[in-house]
Amino acid sequence: MKKLIVIFLALLMLCSCAMTEKTPKEQEQPKIDIGRYENSSGVPNVFIFGDVPLEKFGYSFDEDNGDGTRTNVIACGIHPLQCETLLNVDMCFGEKIEFTFEKEPVSYSLVRYAVEENRNYEFTGNEVSVPVETENNAFAPQKGEENSVYVLNVKYPDGECEYAFEVFAHGYAFDRFVVADIMEDEKLLLADSDGIMTLSFGNIPVFLDGEPADASVIKDGMQADIKHSGLILASDPGMFGNVFEIHVYSRGTKNDPMGTYFDICGLYLDVLMDLWQADAGLNDEAEIVNIDLSNAPGKLSDGQKQAVTYMFMQEMKKVQTEVKHAVNLTREELEKQGYLSPYGENENALWFENGISLSITEFDCGEEESDKPNAVYSLPVVNFNATKWRSPLGAYVFYDCKAVWPQNGTWSEYTIGSEMIS
Repeated sequence: MKKLIVIFLALLMLCSCAMTEKTPKEQEQPKIDIGRYENSSGVPNVFIFGDVPLEKFGYSFDEDNGDGTRTNVIACGIHPLQCETLLNVDMCFGEKIEFTFEKEPVSYSLVRYAVEENRNYEFTGNEVSVPVETENNAFAPQKGEENSVYVLNVKYPDGECEYAFEVFAHGYAFDRFVVADIMEDEKLLLADSDGIMTLSFGNIPVFLDGEPADASVIKDGMQADIKHSGLILASDPGMFGNVFEIHVYSRGTKNDPMGTYFDICGLYLDVLMDLWQADAGLNDEAEIVNIDLSNAPGKLSDGQKQAVTYMFMQEMKKVQTEVKHAVNLTREELEKQGYLSPYGENENALWFENGISLSITEFDCGEEESDKPNAVYSLPVVNFNATKWRSPLGAYVFYDCKAVWPQNGTWSEYTIGSEMIS
């Protein structure tokens, strides 16, 4: 009789566990959406990428009570395919996922479920899994395994646990950037047609014109192809989730179509810093700086304009000015967006009360003068004006400026034809 009672109680426990795995449709309850168990503190963690813990699902584990006794804790829950908030990993084909065990396991097995075939959030038991082989506690998703749920079953001396995660795998991404600046701490500031990114390059393989090279070959102004996973972190500036290779190209090669304006960002940063320091009284109490490069020589992309502004603001932090933020607007856009206020009694006169505007525009040297730079230097020449403006009676101008690109390096010097103040 006692045996029958024990069997009955065991069957009752198994039925209660099974009921937590699947809710009958006729009850019309909301989908179960759980992943990591709150009461699983005694169950060891398994990490990927060094410190990312996997979700824990069903487990059976003996926990030490601290008084010489142990309690067997059993958790029966939904199957990983039912979990809508499963840990998601974005990565490239061939990129390794390595398991780090908080406690050495006795054994483990890994299986994969193809999401398109099996993921309907209602586990039936008919789903098809495929065993996955690991080597040195690691494996790498291959082409054809684009979206999969991986379930890891681990046996420990004190019990066992089921872990799971989802992987979205894809090919590598190659994106073209301009190296706007080599910053401190082995970081690159990169600009493309739309924006800017930062990249720590200390341990990333570098290639120059397709050949392995040292990171020292990277120079301001170079064209760079970044081989990465495609994951972009939401930061300002943006950051890559994972970068595998940096490819840069020498001036004059087919992969450096902007060689004529090599390191144009660095040149314009120097000009703007010199302009900022000229007639410094105009800068008093300026909390906003506007940098307008819309008509600057060199056909700068939006990303390059943002890069110059970012570098300028980094310099502002070093000199501890009152400037808090920067914008990239034309004079008309400043007025339309309400940055400018009436100046004095003249309703048509405006001024930048709490800010200052810096701009670089192309200098028209006329038809007769336009041929002289090439005749004299036989190297690219940039002619421009640089203006600092705050009010009708508060402006400073570098007029008829000229920069010649030295063939053996980047622009480092420019000349000013004349300086004007109002």
